[in-house]
Amino acid sequence: YKKPNSVILFDEIEKAHPDIYNIMLQILDEGRLTDSTGKLIDFTHTIILLTSNLGCPKNYDLYLKNKNFLSKSDLKEIEKNIKININNYFKPELLNRLTNILIFNPLNINNLLFIFNKFINELKIKLYLNKLNIIIHINKELKYFLVKLMYNPLYGARPLKRILELIFDQSISDLLLTYNKHYFIKNKYILYYYLNKYYTLHGNIYVLYP
Repeated sequence: YKKPNSVILFDEIEKAHPDIYNIMLQILDEGRLTDSTGKLIDFTHTIILLTSNLGCPKNYDLYLKNKNFLSKSDLKEIEKNIKININNYFKPELLNRLTNILIFNPLNINNLLFIFNKFINELKIKLYLNKLNIIIHINKELKYFLVKLMYNPLYGARPLKRILELIFDQSISDLLLTYNKHYFIKNKYILYYYLNKYYTLHGNIYVLYP
């Protein structure tokens, strides 16, 4: 009410009470809403976003039973099924008041590689800001192995994030618990992570004294 230029997000709108849709019809149609105290709230300068998972998990499970990669034809079929679920669940009068419906594709291998690099870069920045001379180096084989191991369009980036935290955050935390923080300010450490021919993860530590 006090900030008319706002963005309002209704996350997983399909889980809301059915009465909320009647309220939304008034907001989307008239651009305003009268609350229980009789106060008129203006929504004409408000962007309203709705998110939903309708049709997603079931459809991804269907396509991932015999493969770990979604082709363009798979994505088109999934999009078609999601639209059917949306049309069957929401009333036409609500759908007709929406400006657009966007369907997001699941993350692919390249997306996860980007997230991997982003995680490592943020970790490096965190070490730098804490004045810790710990350098992280990861060979390409290990990077691709972890990304492919954790790839699942159904769960997105969360499995990858968990294993990255387990490997890299944990190893750095163990170092900090073993040695005093000032030790890493005075000396430089290189953490080198690699994958051997037996697909076993190794982490070597090199100390560069000043």
